[in-house]
Amino acid sequence: IYAVGKEQQLWVQDFRVAKNQILNFYNDVSKIISEEINIVLSPQEESMLAETRTVDPEAYDAYLMGKFFWEKLDPVSMQKALDYFQQAIDLDPEWADPYAGLANAWGLFGLFGVLPKSQTLPNTYKYLNKALELDPNSAQAHYVKAINAVWQEWDWEQGEKAFLKSLELNPNDALCHLYYAHFLMCMRRSEEAIKQANLGLKLDPLKPLALGLYGVVMSLEGEYESAILHLEKALSIDPNFGFAAANLLGTQMGEAYNSGDYERWFELWKKKTLDLGHWNDEGREAVLNAFHEKGHIAGIEEMFKMNEKYGNEVCLLGDGVKLERYLKLGDYDKAMDYLEKDYETGQMQTAYFATNPYYSYLKDNPRYIDLLKKMNLE
Repeated sequence: IYAVGKEQQLWVQDFRVAKNQILNFYNDVSKIISEEINIVLSPQEESMLAETRTVDPEAYDAYLMGKFFWEKLDPVSMQKALDYFQQAIDLDPEWADPYAGLANAWGLFGLFGVLPKSQTLPNTYKYLNKALELDPNSAQAHYVKAINAVWQEWDWEQGEKAFLKSLELNPNDALCHLYYAHFLMCMRRSEEAIKQANLGLKLDPLKPLALGLYGVVMSLEGEYESAILHLEKALSIDPNFGFAAANLLGTQMGEAYNSGDYERWFELWKKKTLDLGHWNDEGREAVLNAFHEKGHIAGIEEMFKMNEKYGNEVCLLGDGVKLERYLKLGDYDKAMDYLEKDYETGQMQTAYFATNPYYSYLKDNPRYIDLLKKMNLE
């Protein structure tokens, strides 16, 4: 333990524990530290720290592997996460946290649109309820409950309660702080969000997902330089981290467009189409020629023409991209059609309707205002 600001070491101790006692380690250390620094624990805290349970060492390893793959946030890794969490359950069926992991993985399959929510949500809640039944004080279970309350149900009150409960049980969970920061950004409580994001990143500064989530908070806040710095750092640690790569490109394009650097915006768009291979040469060249000859609005309009001519297979414009492009064109009715579609289908980005800077174009639009009211985000 160090004295903050003095860089003075107050206490140090080595610990060696058997792997099957790892779940008790945090409680044991917490009790020792509270005694060393004369913190008086409440009866409830004393009771919680007195709880003990062993864990199958192989189950613990499988659980950690499940968390590792979950944090990659892509469908292939999510399936691996499911398999590892199930393996942990098979080895230690009375341990709550792997059930919470399964619930979280099933939830993301639905949020990412990999599987229909009619298939994923029953599994999400089955495993989440099992986790809470086995251990009502599982910080992981309350963390997963918070994620689902916010991004599946849009139940802001229950989501915040679950985040705070999880952080009360484990204040050192970096990702819980960072997802709570995202929730706070959705609520337009940016000062609190940045505080939570800073706490989360400080707890695990080299975790790619922590860096990625932090970068998104900074991007939503309009702090593009910081966002790009942290997203690039995430990719320097894991070059294949798609979440960071996608958000880095989105942030770079947002910065370029908002600053009026349309040349850079189209260069970034060109690079994206070449990297992903979802535009043919004819469509790409037509867009770039329209931009160079007539300006950025003409270039964006040409994207729609090429998409209509060639189709999504070789000139892809996904719904999210169409929404953003229509906003840039000032066609707010068509943009709202896609925004309302996101709402009806329960897309993950719906929670960010009130805070995403792209939607600032719509701040006076009656349909947008009605949508925020429906979601209790007004």
